[in-house]
Amino acid sequence: PFLISAEPPPCRRLTLEVPDEVDAGDVFKVVCVASDARGRAVRGGTCVVRCAGPAAKEVEATFDDAGTAKVSIKLPRAGTYAVTGVVGAATSFEHSLVVCSGVISKL
Repeated sequence: PFLISAEPPPCRRLTLEVPDEVDAGDVFKVVCVASDARGRAVRGGTCVVRCAGPAAKEVEATFDDAGTAKVSIKLPRAGTYAVTGVVGAATSFEHSLVVCSGVISKL
């Protein structure tokens, strides 16, 4: 007999898509993708995106049916932030995000 659980499978791999550079006060998107030990998408549940830096912030995002969680974040103070995602016991690699005080010139 197999046990069927309503709980999502435990997350084993968590990846984040984070921009490299943004302007202070601009809204930017962070995309979290979670998969279990077999590489299947983790559906349901939440991911906590942590931005450690001059104006630390923690935002929670909910995974959709494709195993993707999208969150919009706005950091008001310039500086370098360490962005990580956490789902249960799984933590993503740390991403470095530079928040500039002025407008980033687009060439």
